[in-house]
Amino acid sequence: MQRLLRIVIIPTIFFLLSICANAYDRISKPILRFDAYNTAVEKLALSPDGLILYSSGGAVKAWDVSTGDLIQNIHDGELLDISPDGERILIKIPGEILLYDLNDFTLITSIVHGSFTHEAVFSADGSKILTAGADWTEDSYLATIKIWNTNSEELISTHIRPSTQIQLSTGTIIPVTPVECSKISRSINGDYLFLSNIYWGEIAPGALVPFGYGELVRISDWSTLHAYSESYLAAFSPVADIAAVITGNIYIHDLHENVDLGHFGRAVNICDFSPDGKYILTDIGLDNTEIATRGVVWDAVSREIVCYISSPNVASTAGLWTEHGNRIIIATEDGEITVWDMSDLAQSSIGQEAEAYGEQ
Repeated sequence: MQRLLRIVIIPTIFFLLSICANAYDRISKPILRFDAYNTAVEKLALSPDGLILYSSGGAVKAWDVSTGDLIQNIHDGELLDISPDGERILIKIPGEILLYDLNDFTLITSIVHGSFTHEAVFSADGSKILTAGADWTEDSYLATIKIWNTNSEELISTHIRPSTQIQLSTGTIIPVTPVECSKISRSINGDYLFLSNIYWGEIAPGALVPFGYGELVRISDWSTLHAYSESYLAAFSPVADIAAVITGNIYIHDLHENVDLGHFGRAVNICDFSPDGKYILTDIGLDNTEIATRGVVWDAVSREIVCYISSPNVASTAGLWTEHGNRIIIATEDGEITVWDMSDLAQSSIGQEAEAYGEQ
């Protein structure tokens, strides 16, 4: 009898476990895969109509999303941002930012931020360009954000990032003075920014080394809402004043109430909200043993994993949702880009906005 039970029950258990494991994968299906570079893909961006994919991996390229065909090799450098109307693109090359016309792929102008020029984004209406970098004063560098007129390239204003306090992983709270602003991204409505800054920290008497921290900033008064130690990446919900900040863990912050709502999971390279704000796309997953060999879709409210997006055994380096939420695009360190069909997930989300975000 025991032998019979083992013959019947054990295969049944493995069958049920396989169903549970594969339930994740049934949500996502690869529909297009193409080789884009011979090196890692650094960043992805979509045109507003979702028809053109822009990427960088040493060079900035434009692709037909439906076929994977190369439309244009635009310029060597790093992709930064696409204008809200899809007419222009910002590309970083050493020491300056290039502004290109996407109608005929011609160079419009270039912008030099200051002593260091790191990154740039368009304003929500596309009329301005915000650049991030540093300026030298009499005896030190200052982390600065500068705002430029998109059409005239005229400098409108300069904003110096002030000293603030951050909490280290040990729990210690320390004051920091940023010397460079290395990354910048903005919320959909343009009310908030995420900045990644560099400061010098003393690891021993007289021994200074550079460290990084991220801060969520309200543009109306340029105040710091919250600062995160060792944070270089964030995403903003399209439907609510909510940010997801990556520090190794995934932190959720209510921007309107300025309340940190806790953290979960693991992520390094990817963070993007679905168009309805219900899901968050990241890499890794639950712990360090899962490093970057797949994308992970989280329920933004329950913070539970909805599905994994399988990929070859190479690190995922960039990823995003398409404009209708029915596809996800993942890029890897070997230069490959894959488009995943998420229709089964999108059908349950279309027309629904995110629920209220509560403390978890």
